Amino acid sequence: MSVDIQEQYDKIHRYCYYKVGDPVLAEDLTQETFLRYFAQKSYIEHGKQLAYLYTIARNLCMDAFCKKQPEALSDELPDKDSMDMLELKS
Repeated sequence: MSVDIQEQYDKIHRYCYYKVGDPVLAEDLTQETFLRYFAQKSYIEHGKQLAYLYTIARNLCMDAFCKKQPEALSDELPDKDSMDMLELKS
């Protein structure tokens, strides 16, 4: 990678890590950002390369956030002893 691309890669990776908080997911999103950027040959000549990279990264981070599965609630009910302890504390 050239110095300019390496610097932009680092910026996009930090941005993705800040948004998702997971280093592995941030790395995947960063790579996907650059794959999508280089797949768009028409935009590369228009300038404002970093702004376009941030836009792609933001959209990918939002997609990743929406795809997160909520934690499943357990079907276990608290036992009677723990419920009695809660009533005693009140």
